[in-house]
Amino acid sequence: MKPKSNLRSVAWCVGGVVAVGLLVVFQLLPARRAAKQAARFEQRCRLAEAAHSCALEYNLTSTNLIEISKVKDFLKGPVIPVCPDSKLAFGPSKLFEGPFCPGRHGYGTDVLAAALLDKNHPCRALALRVIGPRSRAGWLDRPSNELIEGLILVVQEEQGEPRALAVASLGYITRQKFGKSAAAWREWWRENKESFWQRPPR
Repeated sequence: MKPKSNLRSVAWCVGGVVAVGLLVVFQLLPARRAAKQAARFEQRCRLAEAAHSCALEYNLTSTNLIEISKVKDFLKGPVIPVCPDSKLAFGPSKLFEGPFCPGRHGYGTDVLAAALLDKNHPCRALALRVIGPRSRAGWLDRPSNELIEGLILVVQEEQGEPRALAVASLGYITRQKFGKSAAAWREWWRENKESFWQRPPR
């Protein structure tokens, strides 16, 4: 009976090791995905800043296609204009759209809006730093319903500089002045959401 008992013990040990290994893997995977998502967003923030600088230098409008070859000259730091996952190169993009990830990770503005709407989003901290009318990425020149609602949520939930930047951003986009009153912003948006996009362009 001892051999069977020993085999059973070995099986339990192996099973325990496998279970622990799987547990570690499942705990690390979300953190790894979050880190990669944050890195992709930071890359697109820098590409958007470079594209904005490029547009100012060459007197381009928001609807002009900006070639990545021109944007490269305005990149600061070790930024490679390829998707870090798919390794596909970024193509030309319009300034108001921002850089679109060739690895099908969407536009930077989509990630920004999602991060503002979710306090647990991996890009939240960076998103709170890059909002504001003085942001060189030009995010506020291509707003969306989600971006406006995310900014209102920041006014409601955050304090200090992030809240002040969100207030300034809402004022820049909507041309309204409701200060730090999230309730006033929310009520105005509820009443004007449908007609807001029919206004003349800035």
